[in-house]
Amino acid sequence: MAKDLLKSLLPQVRENCNISDAGHWGFYSTCGLLLRLRELYRSELGLHPGESIKNENVLPWIGKREELWAELEDEELKDITIGDKTFGPFDTDGVNRSIEAAGFIYGAGLGQFMKPIFFLAELESASEMNGFRVLVAGKEHARDLSVNPAMSRGATIIARRDITQTLIYGRFEEFLSSRNRKGALVLGFNHYGINGPDDMEALGNVVDSELLSFIHHEIGEMHVSANTNLRLSELISSLAPHGRAPSAVRDIKDVLADTVDGGMLRHITDNKKSGSLGLYISSLSGLRYSLSLPLRKAWQGFGTDVRWDKVEEARANIYSATLELACRLSELTAKRHGSPENLAANVEGLLPCNS
Repeated sequence: MAKDLLKSLLPQVRENCNISDAGHWGFYSTCGLLLRLRELYRSELGLHPGESIKNENVLPWIGKREELWAELEDEELKDITIGDKTFGPFDTDGVNRSIEAAGFIYGAGLGQFMKPIFFLAELESASEMNGFRVLVAGKEHARDLSVNPAMSRGATIIARRDITQTLIYGRFEEFLSSRNRKGALVLGFNHYGINGPDDMEALGNVVDSELLSFIHHEIGEMHVSANTNLRLSELISSLAPHGRAPSAVRDIKDVLADTVDGGMLRHITDNKKSGSLGLYISSLSGLRYSLSLPLRKAWQGFGTDVRWDKVEEARANIYSATLELACRLSELTAKRHGSPENLAANVEGLLPCNS
């Protein structure tokens, strides 16, 4: 039954993945697109993230994928048919009710640039956490270019082990090439007991830990949504996809989710996850980097011994300041600004000048 279901469902999900990629690949930088394509190649061929790939193999595959995108760029997303039932492409609840018993999980949503995200994976586990249903996706059989390690819909969170593993192995490669042996990334891996290439086998423990942290990011997002009247998602959808403004608003949403009581940083602090804290700080960029200044300052004074009271103080301060900024931005959605470009100008006028 499971094999027959996979045989029927896999090409349908892959088609929507390719349609989504065909319509949105141009939003990525050239370097970013190439990296995503290489990881997608690994995923589709079932290769391990740490396994090397040869250019003579991946480049022809990329060429064929680009040809496929050219054919699909004007196509609409397709419904999903399972047996005698048909579901819309974003009806994750309906699809999963039909496939969960067979050991599969389907994910769909909107990500960066409002790009549709789709994947089909083996269901690794299902549990309850803080009032939310948490589903862990294991081996992925289909996915698009997006690399979201977790996503949420209603009271359900889906965490993706394959994507988390890909992200961690990417950070590990950065760690090995880092010249600053005292930076947050290096110290983060050191706190996990990883000091060099011979410790690669320990990365599985890092993946387990970080997967849980990403789940708490999603919990944080839902805490923010339930306890504030912010309209940031509406604001993002009103902006043109290019430019600084939508990216900055997304960063603000992420910082709020990470720093809210119940979010990722509170989880890290409560469990004294030194390694996770180092990886988190080393991942900060853009407006997330600017808004997290209190945490970065605190980290610089720690060395190898983390002062968790200072981390908690920084978290609370960042959340308070970011919430104030988010409230001012949210008010823009209730006003008329004409074109998306005019709205973007008003958004940028409220952002910190050093972001």
